[in-house]
Amino acid sequence: LNFDYKIENIDAFIEDIVDNRNNYIDQHTFLKRIDISKLIEVIKQCSSQQIHDLRRAINTIYSFSNINEFFMDDKPSLIQFKNSIEKLLSGENDMGDKIKRLQLSWFIDNLDRILNKLS
Repeated sequence: LNFDYKIENIDAFIEDIVDNRNNYIDQHTFLKRIDISKLIEVIKQCSSQQIHDLRRAINTIYSFSNINEFFMDDKPSLIQFKNSIEKLLSGENDMGDKIKRLQLSWFIDNLDRILNKLS
């Protein structure tokens, strides 16, 4: 991954995720390669549309039925990412409008579904 964790590059990062989905599948890892705490800091700055796009891109990576054959090593990172988003929503951080908060809530639901597939 070539992401510098700057808000101005989030759209290119999301595009890279979608464009290189098969590479991540072949390498059997995606979220494990991400610095979750830095990504959360970027998410704080994202618009609701960017959160939607990131959520869609991550769902694209983990969307197939037998993901436990490919992404079992990502499970701890997925848990950390989900927990970090939950903290973001429940903390004192002002996450902006209701749409942005709803996108984050949906992100948590998506991560729960992914984690259930990995169980």
